[in-house]
Amino acid sequence: MQEAIKESILNADKIVILWHQWADYDAVGSQYDLAKIIEEVDGCSRRVVVGGTLPINLKNFGWPPEELTKEVFADALLVVVDTADSERIDLGNDNFSIAQVFSWVRQVVKIDHHPAPINNT
Repeated sequence: MQEAIKESILNADKIVILWHQWADYDAVGSQYDLAKIIEEVDGCSRRVVVGGTLPINLKNFGWPPEELTKEVFADALLVVVDTADSERIDLGNDNFSIAQVFSWVRQVVKIDHHPAPINNT
């Protein structure tokens, strides 16, 4: 499983990393750390986008999430961290549904300690 995730990340030109709604410290830390690891290992040759609604008490942590658009998701690898199921994925706005996002991205990867799968079918 870890090798498959690593290969997906290394083969992606664009990676969008999302967390769950009402993000807490482990969600924000997971997203931020994964983005930093990808940038450090990769030398920033691919676009890494972090998104979601940053809680007010964490507004100075890491960097601010980007505005998520269809263009951001188009043909990207979507990595979802610390999220139990697809209904809880934080898209940062209500401009589109998670079903639409799943249709735009190339692949979805879940990295989490919650056992339920992310349903992207």
